[in-house]
Amino acid sequence: GGKTTDVTIKASGPPKSGGSIKFALEAETDGFNPASNRWAISGYMIGNAVFDPLSAYDAEGKWAPYLAKSFTPSADFKTWTVDLRAGVNFSDGTPVDAAAVKLALDTVKANALTGAALANMSTITVISPSQLTIATTDPWASLPAQLTTQVGFVAAPAQYKAEGAAATRQPIGSGPFIQKEWVPDSRWVGTKNANYWRSDDKGNKLPYLDSVEFRPIVDPQNRVNALISGDVQMIHTTDWPAINRLQSEAASGNIQFVADNTETEESFLMFNTAKAPVDDVRVRQGLTLCTDPAASLVVSETPTERLATSQFTKDSPWYSDNGFTTNDVAKGKALLDQVKAEKGPITVSLGTTPVPANTNTTALIKQQWEACGVTVNTTTTDQSKFVSDAVTGNYTVNLWRQFAASDPDGDYVWWTGKNASGPLTLNIARLKDAQIDA
Repeated sequence: GGKTTDVTIKASGPPKSGGSIKFALEAETDGFNPASNRWAISGYMIGNAVFDPLSAYDAEGKWAPYLAKSFTPSADFKTWTVDLRAGVNFSDGTPVDAAAVKLALDTVKANALTGAALANMSTITVISPSQLTIATTDPWASLPAQLTTQVGFVAAPAQYKAEGAAATRQPIGSGPFIQKEWVPDSRWVGTKNANYWRSDDKGNKLPYLDSVEFRPIVDPQNRVNALISGDVQMIHTTDWPAINRLQSEAASGNIQFVADNTETEESFLMFNTAKAPVDDVRVRQGLTLCTDPAASLVVSETPTERLATSQFTKDSPWYSDNGFTTNDVAKGKALLDQVKAEKGPITVSLGTTPVPANTNTTALIKQQWEACGVTVNTTTTDQSKFVSDAVTGNYTVNLWRQFAASDPDGDYVWWTGKNASGPLTLNIARLKDAQIDA
């Protein structure tokens, strides 16, 4: 079934400082500037090693101040007062003060890609070295939740002011590790930040480790193999063939296994609604009707209990069944035939990343859609370029994974029509929907 069982070993004693860990990631990232690069989950892994976000989610899944000491809203939620922690420095020795945070947020706001996430911020004002205020155009009750994401990670002023590749390849943060080297598609190595500001609940300075190495290993089974063989000590995955194998290894006592049972990303088909032929709603509806999600679960080895019918889990207060009808081939073919009679043959490009479960899924969908009279060209692209192509609109249909926010406001930037136009868009589907934008 879709249930997983955590398997962990009880600690033999208190944590000891020292040592290093090799952690395998699912992909490489195009750079480590919070204001300009495109971070998927692998980017966040390294980003959290180098930087600190202004806020973060706690063990109960609620936002809490992190690099910031506190967030205080006005009664109308249109002004937020942000107080900062005393004595926190970036790894280059400069202070994490209000001027640095203002520069970080202003740099995001000015960026063509990430700026849309903070478009509701109108002005950022430094009150004192330890305090700033953020004024918003519309009330923003969940602003701190937005600052748990990439746009809330704060880099040192020297990084934002760096020229050329240094701005993305030489990150400077206040986080637990300092970049030692980055060899793209091979490894990222960080060494302990001896002046890191955080301590554990017993007062021991963090981090415990002397160093950490992240290795991109794209194929999920190769990532598992690296873990089992001891080439790496930790991995992450969302791939169910890999998860099933990891659970078996954990049950045999070979590894420890911990599942994320909070709100997570969904896998789905993303249509570029601004690109023919899927700019025609009848084509989108027809392809949806010609899709059998249950068969897709089989080829990707995903448990049936994990079938998503919403961006939110069924125990979320925001859950609502999407109501989409699928697997009605006759109805889908009739819609597609109607379009073909008006416009001629339908050819669709269907993209994904080079992961077996993903390519197996797109191969199956190709069969399903071609049975309805559509020509389908499947493509595979490395994750970093896959993301870049998506935000620039260089795709037709993608097998996509997104929307892990526990609150709709956290995903609003991806859905609003305000972010659906231009050369770079966060509304990757480029969908302008009157109901969403109302």
